[in-house]
Amino acid sequence: MLPIKKRKSIGQHILKNKEIIRDLCNFITENAPENKYVLFEIGSGQGNLTIPLLKKLYTLPNKPELIILNEIDYRYLKLLKNNLQEEKLDELFRIEFLTQPFEKCSLNHENVYLVGNIPFYITGLVFRKLVQSYSLINRVVINLQKDVVDKISSPNNPLGITFHIGWEVVKYRIIPPELYDPPPKVFSQIVLMKNKKNRLISEKFVKFLYKIFTARKKLLKNILNEKEKATIRNPSVLDKRPIHLNPQEVIDIYKDIYQCT
Repeated sequence: MLPIKKRKSIGQHILKNKEIIRDLCNFITENAPENKYVLFEIGSGQGNLTIPLLKKLYTLPNKPELIILNEIDYRYLKLLKNNLQEEKLDELFRIEFLTQPFEKCSLNHENVYLVGNIPFYITGLVFRKLVQSYSLINRVVINLQKDVVDKISSPNNPLGITFHIGWEVVKYRIIPPELYDPPPKVFSQIVLMKNKKNRLISEKFVKFLYKIFTARKKLLKNILNEKEKATIRNPSVLDKRPIHLNPQEVIDIYKDIYQCT
């Protein structure tokens, strides 16, 4: 069979280095939830990560109750199913296939373990899904662009604050472009995110963050309206710029404005 031509338009940069794949499989299995869980892989492709990962998972005492494989390219999906059958992995696990884009997938299960070598162009959509389905996702191991990892590691922007209060983020291995086929233009990094179960995480909270950080160089008193400013119990923060607020100050401002605990 001729090799499948990669579609850059849908971010098909396939991780081809077997040593990195093996390391990623080990990292995913070492950080698997201790309780019952559902494994959800974004962008399964033909199974470069899926096959060795499922083989590794089968050796664990706590195997996932369900495997959900998300692949939108019918060409890879056909190969993926064939490869799973050849390895008899479809007999060892209960497997479901989702063919719609990840942002349209319904996460109808609790304790989801989200993994994958994700297309970089859907990073924002993945982050939105993490907020929308926050209570259902136990933890995440994915690769992200290195500059995005740096951004979520710094609590001076909306993404950074969201991840600081909502997730325990552990940075792992950096992957150079030449280990992909075709090579992307950027370095990527594997990260682990563990859910902190913070009730504040919501689309409403994220919209508030983007509201104040859109004008990050303005003083807060020039961003909020009069009604919002009247609710602030610590008026000194109004003379700060959003980039100079620490995460707890941001949380307190949000709670004051929206009267939540």
